[in-house]
Amino acid sequence: MLYLRASPEIAMKRFALLAVAAAGLVHGPVMAGGAGVVTFAGGQVRVDNSAPGGVSAGTQIREGAVLETGANGYLHVKFPDRGLLILRPNSRVVVSDYASDESDRSRTRIRIEVSSGVVRHITGEWAKRRPEQFRVNTPVAALGVRGTDFTIFADPAVTRAAVAAGGIVMTPIGDDCQTDALGPCEGALATELFANSQRFVLQATANGSKPEILDGHSPGIHPDAAAPPSPAEPAPDATQGLNNPRDRKDQTALSADTLDKNELAGAKLTQSSPAQPLVKWGRWSTLLDPANPGDIRAGRERVASNGHFALYRDISPAFTMPNEGVASFQLKDQESYFRDQRRGLTLPAAIDGGRLSVDFGRQTFATSFNVRAENLNATVSANGGLFPDGRFVSSVISSNAAVSGALAGEDASQAGLLFNHRVNDHITAYGATSWTR
Repeated sequence: MLYLRASPEIAMKRFALLAVAAAGLVHGPVMAGGAGVVTFAGGQVRVDNSAPGGVSAGTQIREGAVLETGANGYLHVKFPDRGLLILRPNSRVVVSDYASDESDRSRTRIRIEVSSGVVRHITGEWAKRRPEQFRVNTPVAALGVRGTDFTIFADPAVTRAAVAAGGIVMTPIGDDCQTDALGPCEGALATELFANSQRFVLQATANGSKPEILDGHSPGIHPDAAAPPSPAEPAPDATQGLNNPRDRKDQTALSADTLDKNELAGAKLTQSSPAQPLVKWGRWSTLLDPANPGDIRAGRERVASNGHFALYRDISPAFTMPNEGVASFQLKDQESYFRDQRRGLTLPAAIDGGRLSVDFGRQTFATSFNVRAENLNATVSANGGLFPDGRFVSSVISSNAAVSGALAGEDASQAGLLFNHRVNDHITAYGATSWTR
């Protein structure tokens, strides 16, 4: 065997190249080659070509790994950004991409391929920061997210998804929505579903048509019907750890974000209420005056919620809605704030220029209004879809704020909505409103 010795100059060049390569690895994607770790494995589970019983808590999951569960198998995988992937029985998933570069977050890539079965995914920090770099593909549809906890059922013919937190965008796979892309596919065939509408399920089929919204209470529709969660699976945290809402009645509610009552005492808020209001809201805050603990849940159903408020609708009179025509609503009551994260202040606000219209035939809504406080000013503009039960949610594509609400009363005579609008990187406007025709 012949050995060749490199000269000192060549050896130094090789050393320099190795150093450069090592430096590139240090600053490259934080999870290059490794995507997550198994936190729970029960029953028949397999990762890649692992032997029976070869997968347990602590098993490392690489990018590109094939995850499979049998008839009694459950598998939980935690990712470095605190995302969680749960496979229920008879499921198959490929973790195609799961990486982020802290020096250049635009290089974040998360792509999960669900071939079959029932899979729940709770998005982590990477997907929340870069939703345009996140994608779940099934045989018939692509799903994008906005800070989401969702469960899907997939097979070669159909995909159904239910949302526990946040929202999803579902689009059929086709010429305008390729499987190798990242982020949600937009366009005429995209359909959105939000956690406000937990009664409903979004469904796409192999015929490539626009996904439709179905009643999740119908037999066999909800993904849980195909494979219910195991006792080891965490329950959805719909309220994000907040307390039960209380009725604010006619008083000004104390903001959950501040302890300075003087700020609220000097606020100029619109407090007029319509006769017999059918939609009311409550703050999640436990800082409400304990002497006024009125509970708005009795005789009402919760129709919308976010991190600040819960919105309730009277059960009686029964809600009815026209099948056609366009209705305009006037703003009657509101409670809104600006939150300045940098200064640590929450300022009460007022709303003017309110507009809300509903097109019953097209099942859409549109709203806009100005939020003002001291030297702060923001304009909320949103539109979206109307569900058969009178609830409505804004489109993430064509709205500058997250809006959710519901119509109420006979012939949809009243309405209420919640909003959350990010003004800039440190100021947010949020609130609750009620409207009448």
